[in-house]
Amino acid sequence: MPTLKDYMNLSRARNRLGKDICEKQDIIAKKAKEGRKMINMLKNKINIPINENEYNKNIMNLLHYTYYTRLIKELFLEWNNDEIIGSIGESSEQAYIEAGKMAKEWHDDWNEELVNITLNDLLFYKANGDENKMDKLYDIYHSLIGREWLDAKFLKSLKTKK
Repeated sequence: MPTLKDYMNLSRARNRLGKDICEKQDIIAKKAKEGRKMINMLKNKINIPINENEYNKNIMNLLHYTYYTRLIKELFLEWNNDEIIGSIGESSEQAYIEAGKMAKEWHDDWNEELVNITLNDLLFYKANGDENKMDKLYDIYHSLIGREWLDAKFLKSLKTKK
């Protein structure tokens, strides 16, 4: 199954990023895959035993999965964007096919309702049922994810578009 790492390896962009950035991107990809695996297990009605010590990890993995899926879709949808072509240094047909396969696989696995329910359940347990605390925790996790993605050069800034 192709991954974003496979796609990035097809391009010269990964070489220009440097080892440290590539390692950070690989860590995010691994966390996203763990979130994806958790959702696939739930889709297949496999219970996931989660203890209190794993709430943070699982919440972060689900958020990475959410944003990574969006990234993959966006990369594929914006394939002909000059900025993307400039950053990857190529727009070969093979790279496009691989990116399309990866986008389809991640899209096919995506189940927004299940992701939202699972994330809300984890936040609920982490916050001991306090909805205000759930919102604050979500904001904290969202901020942590943003900083990780910024450090890995998946984001240019933490500013949001309005």
